[in-house]
Amino acid sequence: MLSLGPYLKREREFRQLTLEGMSHATRIPIAKLKALEEDDFGNLPGVAITKGFLKAYAQHAGLDEQEVFYRFDTFLKERQIDVRTSFYKLKPVM
Repeated sequence: MLSLGPYLKREREFRQLTLEGMSHATRIPIAKLKALEEDDFGNLPGVAITKGFLKAYAQHAGLDEQEVFYRFDTFLKERQIDVRTSFYKLKPVM
């Protein structure tokens, strides 16, 4: 199973949506969209705001929100991240 970031990018590109268009529609800065698609959670705000980003992303791209949140929750569990934790201290997974 693809991790969250590559999954989001693959689905966005499949639907021929640009980062610029996603940013305009969701009001999420392009840098944050790139961070989502690159699993670069160290450059994202805390979990609650990131979940809001994911919901907006999923809705605009026509993705199954449950699938997106499942992949996000899997990431959190694998990294043993408390939902109250900020991502600022995390480093991207290579």
